[in-house]
Amino acid sequence: MDVKDWRLVSALALVGGLLSLLSVFYFTEHLSFAIGLYYGISGALNAYNITPSAAITSLVSQSSAVSLALSLVYMMFPLSIIMAVIGALWIFSKSHLRFTSYALVFCAVAYLVLAGVLNLNFTFPGFSVLSYVPYLAGLISIAAGVLGLRSIAQRPTQRRSAAPIQINPETPYSNMLMISNRLMKKLSGNVRILDMHIDSRAIENLARLVGTNMGAYTKISILTTGDRLGDDFTKAYNDFKAELANRGVEFELRIIKESEAHRQHERMILDDHTAYKIPPLNIINRKNEHIVAIKHKDAEAWFERLWGGSTRFENAA
Repeated sequence: MDVKDWRLVSALALVGGLLSLLSVFYFTEHLSFAIGLYYGISGALNAYNITPSAAITSLVSQSSAVSLALSLVYMMFPLSIIMAVIGALWIFSKSHLRFTSYALVFCAVAYLVLAGVLNLNFTFPGFSVLSYVPYLAGLISIAAGVLGLRSIAQRPTQRRSAAPIQINPETPYSNMLMISNRLMKKLSGNVRILDMHIDSRAIENLARLVGTNMGAYTKISILTTGDRLGDDFTKAYNDFKAELANRGVEFELRIIKESEAHRQHERMILDDHTAYKIPPLNIINRKNEHIVAIKHKDAEAWFERLWGGSTRFENAA
């Protein structure tokens, strides 16, 4: 959900809360007036020792029911306050979204129940015109809360940056297992690799690294130069691409422009959420180096710029 959509949801929540507050004020005004009227009549009858008629007696007897109704309105008041406050908070921040979304839905449902009880048991002056306002307020707030929960479901899972991974050249086999478990399992979706010296050994290492994590990927994209892409590489590339296709994973390799290649020294791997600086892929398990997290936004922007000006491997020959 983008910023514009979220502002609309926040506005809905605020409008629902304000409408519920207006309804509460309306209920409170008329119930308080009715209670004041009943107690005024009762006081006058007692003060002047007047014997009330049957109609007056019936009217005064309703005071206890109206007092109960006012108590229900008092219960609605904090609910409407919470609904309005959540809407106001959402306009400025999406923090604690899960808790506030559930709170908004709960308060709106409780508010609707109490409003329904009042509407079924009491008749308010002029309420024929305003009868839909409390229900509208509750439904708007429920809709805003549901959209808030939907926003949570659509929000990318937050990942903690991995601690640096130390590559020990004396344990190449264990290094591959460690990189697979501590790095590749954290990646998902479109995995992108920038490495200037991809060769057939790099493809072999990549196959070993992604083998147990294949279900998490939808595409693997590689940017490199063409200085090591001979016949051996072409065969390895085609075989690996066909294998990935059988697993539902798209594979694409592009050749970077020579004018850009001399400016690129770092190698990196990234998905839609995280990015890492890595050793050369063809010796990733043998080079004495660290794998460290880097700023994703900058890495993604740099990769996409290079990707846009590159040439597909199949068209480079």
